[in-house]
Amino acid sequence: MKEIELQKLWFESWFKNPLLTTEGIPLTIIQPGFWNHSAGPDFTHAAYRDSAGKIQTGAVEIHLEASDWKNHGHHLDERYNSVILHLVWKSNSEPTITRSGTVIPQVELSRFLTVAIEDLNSLFPELPSSPLPLAKPGLCHQSFLKAPEENRWKLIEEVGWLRLLRKSKRLALRQKSVGRSQSLWEALAEGCGYGRNLLPFRALAQRVRAGELIGYSATTRKAILLGVSGFLPQEIHLEKNSSSEKQHEAQSIWEQWWRAQSLWSHSILPFHAWTLHGVRPWNRPERRIAALARLIPRLRSLKEALQKGGRLHFQRDLAHLHDPFWESHTTWNSMPQKPSPLLGVERIRDLEINLYWVWQIIEKGASTQSQLISHRMTPNHKTKLAWARIGGTAEIPPEKQTILFQQGLIAMLQDFCFQDVSNCSRCSFPHWISQQSVQEKPLSSTLCIEDYRAAIKSNINDLEKEL
Repeated sequence: MKEIELQKLWFESWFKNPLLTTEGIPLTIIQPGFWNHSAGPDFTHAAYRDSAGKIQTGAVEIHLEASDWKNHGHHLDERYNSVILHLVWKSNSEPTITRSGTVIPQVELSRFLTVAIEDLNSLFPELPSSPLPLAKPGLCHQSFLKAPEENRWKLIEEVGWLRLLRKSKRLALRQKSVGRSQSLWEALAEGCGYGRNLLPFRALAQRVRAGELIGYSATTRKAILLGVSGFLPQEIHLEKNSSSEKQHEAQSIWEQWWRAQSLWSHSILPFHAWTLHGVRPWNRPERRIAALARLIPRLRSLKEALQKGGRLHFQRDLAHLHDPFWESHTTWNSMPQKPSPLLGVERIRDLEINLYWVWQIIEKGASTQSQLISHRMTPNHKTKLAWARIGGTAEIPPEKQTILFQQGLIAMLQDFCFQDVSNCSRCSFPHWISQQSVQEKPLSSTLCIEDYRAAIKSNINDLEKEL
C-alpha cells in the first residue's frame, strides 16, 4: 500500500460508512472532500456528522502510519489546523494534535474496507500514468449537460462578469474614500499578498501610505516597509557565517530604519499576522515587500496606464523591478540562487485580472465585457476544480478559457461547492441550471438561491448603474 493509493481509496469511497474512530466513536461521512494535489492537507472541504449529530467541516489528512503526522511535521504546521479527521492505515495510541492544540479524531481505515485486500492491486493500475482527479462531478454536471450549449457558456460568463463587477464596486468605493493613488497602492499590496497573506499586506499598505514614502531612497522605503511589517532582521537572526552581501544588506537597512522607526514604531505588525508555512520560497513576503518598495516611483506611471487602458504598459511596469539582494535570495539566511523576478508571470497575471481589468470596468463600464470574453487565460487550480464539479472529466474547451469564464468558474466554486456540506443533496445549483422560468429576487451573499439567473442579471444591471 502506498499513501497515494490510500488517498484514492478514500476519494472513491471504498470504505464502510459510518466509520469508528480509534476510540470507538461513530462518524458518518457526508463528503470526502476535494483532492488536494499541492501543499497542505490531502483533502479540503470534507464533511462528516459526529456522534452528537453535528456536521463538522474541514480538511482530511491521510497517512499509512499514524506516527507520520508528527514525522511530517504537521503538528507544527498551521496549515493543518483546519484538519478535522486523521485517516490512517495503521493506528497507534498517540493522539493527533494540531499546532493550535486541537485533538482530532483518528480512524484506522484498514478496518473498514469494502473490498478484499488481495483485490486492491486491481484498483490502481492507472495510477502511474493518468492524472488524478481533483473532485467528483457534482449533481450540477448532468443539469449542465442538459442545458442548451449556448446557455451553458453564457451562464458561466455572466457569473464571471458579476464577480468582476463586485470587485469593481469595492475598488470604486475605496477610490472615493482614500483617493486613486492610495487605492492603487493598497490593491498592489493585496496582489502581492494574495491568499493567506492578503490581509497583512493590506494592513501594511494602510499603515504605510504611498504618499508617505515618496521622496525617500529605495533603501529607506524598503527599511520602513520591512520594519513596519516585522520582517526586519535582528543581528541574532543572521547566521554567524553570513556572507558580506547579506551583512551589507542588513546593515544598510538598519541604518535607515533606526532613523525612521520612531515615526513608525506604533504601526509595526505582529509577526504572527503572517503565514509562512506552505509559502513557496520565491513567494515569500520579504521579497514581495522589496517589490512594493520598488513600485513607489512607478505609481504615477501605473495609474496613467490604468486610466488610459495601457495593458502592456501596466505589465511592463510590474515586470521590470530590480533589487540586487532579493532577486537572488528568498529569506535573509537563504543561500544566493539564480536571480528570479520579484513579481513572477503568475503574480502579474493575477494583478492584471484583479486590478487592471477591474479598474477598466470602473473607467469604461460594460464595454469592457467584450474584451474579457476574448482574452485567454491558462486554467489554474480553482478553475480546474470547479470544472471537475460542473463539466466532469472533459477538458475545458480551449476557446472558453477566457478571463470571464475563469472568473465565473471560481465564483461558482466558492459560492456553491465550498458552501455546500450536503454532498450536493441540498445544493440549489442543479435546480436553477435546469429551471425554465425564473422570478426576480435579490441575490443572497452566497448566491445559493433558487432563481439564480434572474438575480444575476438584476444585480449586474444594478452594479453597472452604480459604477
